[in-house]
Amino acid sequence: MKASKLAAGSFRVRMPVGRRQGLFRVRPLVESRAFPEIGLYRQEDELTDYGSNDFVLRQISAATGGRFNPDPKDVFDAGGRNIASIMQLWPGLLALAVALNLAELVLRKGKSLFARVSAR
Repeated sequence: MKASKLAAGSFRVRMPVGRRQGLFRVRPLVESRAFPEIGLYRQEDELTDYGSNDFVLRQISAATGGRFNPDPKDVFDAGGRNIASIMQLWPGLLALAVALNLAELVLRKGKSLFARVSAR
């Protein structure tokens, strides 16, 4: 890496990075106030693209049976496809609540309960 002096306290360093992207940390081999550690972030190419690729989105929607760019009113339209299902969550949630209450009680009072049993 070559460093050239631009002005008092200012230097220019050029180093080849090729096609590498991301965060680069540049620092001297020995700690120095004259050359502090610096960082350079070279942004990924994907982050400089704006918009979306309509051609690829059309291909994906055709391959998966989806719709490309639907109207807002059609976004949640199932097209007559649905699955009837009933799921009762309350028994499982009630059991979980009771188990968590008991666990909390054991954690809070467990030391004193075990001390009483071992003292007998």
